[in-house]
Amino acid sequence: MKKYLFLLLLISLLADTLVYGQGKQITGTIRDKDGALQAVSVLEKGTTNGVSTDQNGQFKLVLRGTSYVLVVSFVGYTRREVNVANQSSVDILLTVD
Repeated sequence: MKKYLFLLLLISLLADTLVYGQGKQITGTIRDKDGALQAVSVLEKGTTNGVSTDQNGQFKLVLRGTSYVLVVSFVGYTRREVNVANQSSVDILLTVD
């Protein structure tokens, strides 16, 4: 019986690793008052994991940590930190600094 309980626990842990170990994917668009911004830096807070927005202001990033906070920065604009814990897609508005 103990053998089966141990095996069940092990399978459960492996399943969690497979499901959650790949990270959370977040997509979004970065804009200012005039429209989409390209080449904006989007980083997972506390890591070097990040991307830049494309010509349409869009990005896709797989978050590997557990904080689920994006740090969005662009020269001439106010830096923003956005919590995306309950979201899979975000639209972020930057303001001129």
